[in-house]
Amino acid sequence: MKIKDEIQALLNTDISTSKIAKDSGVSQPAITYLRHGQRSIDRLSVDTAQKLLDYWEQVKRSTLQK
Repeated sequence: MKIKDEIQALLNTDISTSKIAKDSGVSQPAITYLRHGQRSIDRLSVDTAQKLLDYWEQVKRSTLQK
């Protein structure tokens, strides 16, 4: 899956915006803008994209362990 698709998959989950923000280190407004289509994943900084991708990988690993 492409990085953009992975980040979109995270944004499409039922995980709260505040939890993603707290656990990933990405600001809550940035996540809200992404979820509402007010900001494009294509326009994310590499640092922000990496934080979201790392968090998504962590979520997927913890889900698989259950």
